[in-house]
Amino acid sequence: MKKDSLYHAIHINVEKCIACSHCVKVCPTEALHIWDGHSNLDPERCIDCDECYRVCPVGAIQVEDDGLSQIENFTTKVALIPSVFMGQFPIHVKAREVFKAIQTLGFTYVYEVEEGSQLVEELFKEKIDSNEKSPYISSFCPAVLRLIQVNFPQFTDNIINLKTPVDITATSVRKQLELKNKENIGVFYFTPCSAKITSLKAPIGEEESELDGVINMDSVFNKIQAILNNQIFIHKKNKKEISNNAIQPDHILWSLTGGEIKNLQGTCLSIDGIKNIISFLDRIETRGCHEIDFLEMKGCDQGCAGGILTPQNRFITAQRLRNRAKYYSDFYSENPDKSPIHHTDGISFDEVKTNEIKPRSIVKFDSDPMKALLKMQKTQEISRKLPSLDCVACGYPTCKSLTRNIIEGNAELEYCFIYQRKAEEKGDLTPEKSKEVLEHIWGERKFKQ
Repeated sequence: MKKDSLYHAIHINVEKCIACSHCVKVCPTEALHIWDGHSNLDPERCIDCDECYRVCPVGAIQVEDDGLSQIENFTTKVALIPSVFMGQFPIHVKAREVFKAIQTLGFTYVYEVEEGSQLVEELFKEKIDSNEKSPYISSFCPAVLRLIQVNFPQFTDNIINLKTPVDITATSVRKQLELKNKENIGVFYFTPCSAKITSLKAPIGEEESELDGVINMDSVFNKIQAILNNQIFIHKKNKKEISNNAIQPDHILWSLTGGEIKNLQGTCLSIDGIKNIISFLDRIETRGCHEIDFLEMKGCDQGCAGGILTPQNRFITAQRLRNRAKYYSDFYSENPDKSPIHHTDGISFDEVKTNEIKPRSIVKFDSDPMKALLKMQKTQEISRKLPSLDCVACGYPTCKSLTRNIIEGNAELEYCFIYQRKAEEKGDLTPEKSKEVLEHIWGERKFKQ
């Protein structure tokens, strides 16, 4: 899938939006503001962390996926499912039953993306042993990568430039099917969040994704659940068996908090939740962290189990995956003659590396030093006139954000409610003009109501 650098899976339905400003307040990169009575998104600053989606009270924040209908454009249809998708089902529902149900939807083959985790883990160990940079940062979560690009550009060099397991598995699957002379192969991923949709339309460190489309996990789960409810499966008792011998027990937990560092040596930390990640990066930005070898950071609480497109409770999902991992571990212990088959053995290290990840150049005043200096001076002047209350009455999340947008020509000083009152007292601004400005921000219907 070719790159669209400004694509975002998150969209705002302006008809539904009530300008409550909840999303504006929680956005970690200040990518949202209120104008014309609804939220507006700055595509340069958005990192697809889904925080806005979680707090919207009216469902105005929506996620756009490719949909199941897109698979009909291909002859050979491949479904790549993350292990967290299996965690949406009770433990008595076997993987092979889910795989068969997915094939009923029209897919020819079904694979779990964690098959590619083996190769990623080997490369992680190699990097940590080299001890060239400290700390190394996992490239797994695209929301975290974009957060670093926007808010912490100094850490982009610490990111391991490596494809994620889903891309590696997609590459491996294509190779296998091409050897079988399969034609017109379409590879689709069942996603737990919007960040992974965006990472396919606008890959970080790549010009083109290995995938052909992304399907909302929530919507496909309901279809599969309906199929499972209408089918009868015969369970073999007293015989332990597994449904996918190409996945290691530990790699079933790869997408959960702590899943990537389980088998790594050294001082490795696992941090989940975008607020926790920002707090930790702020800390190491000021104090440093030379004693830490590796950072696994996932934007959602409990890792991918907490993605906005996962229909089940994240804690229950995580426990189901731990139960499944234990089941696989017991199987291999009881059957030492059997071992996992690694479908990704034919993938070279060079095939899984990405280009260097660059910071997003959005905090630049100007390329001309003199103009930049003048803008810095103007920024200080505007800041002194603003109250530093971060009340959101201007439509922007903070006074700092308003100042930046004034400098960029996207806002006016009169947007500030406190400044308006002072200007009115001095006679520099009429009440009618103040009302007109507020109507532009919050919409006429709010004032009519």
